[in-house]
Amino acid sequence: MSSTQSQSPRTHRFARQACALAVVAASISSGAAQAAQTAGGAEADAHAQHHPAAGGSAHSDAGVSPPQGMTIEILEPGAEAVFAPGATVPVQVRAEGMSVSGDHWHLYLDGELQAMVGAGRMAYELVLPETLEAGEHELKVTISNARHQEYDLAATRTIRVEASDRSPSDSPAE
Repeated sequence: MSSTQSQSPRTHRFARQACALAVVAASISSGAAQAAQTAGGAEADAHAQHHPAAGGSAHSDAGVSPPQGMTIEILEPGAEAVFAPGATVPVQVRAEGMSVSGDHWHLYLDGELQAMVGAGRMAYELVLPETLEAGEHELKVTISNARHQEYDLAATRTIRVEASDRSPSDSPAE
């Protein structure tokens, strides 16, 4: 048996071990990201920014059937809420049937992911972009599992954005 023939099975074995280690590392990394996301606040924002879904959709568009009794609804803001660009929008949801083992909710503004919020938190303060145009905008919340697969259920709320009436010339003289 030549030395090249004896190295081939050994090389194959090392390649399989390297692949197995890569799978374990990816799993640990994914678990750490999920833990950061469920911690709340800035961690939820950072997690949302980590995912390309903030500008596109890395999440599957094909929803997963929700478990029996799972629901989500938007309590705040109210149906007639009006905000200025750059304002903070208090978003409060009521969700039923979420599992503590990874279910969480996603918050979208006009179809763009803004935050991923842990199952233990039912409120989030969304800061509207300063550049948001006046008019109607859609808030949408969905429930996702630990793999970020969204369940086939969502709640939406239309908010209105109006430009501030105050211009720089309206500011008090110094």
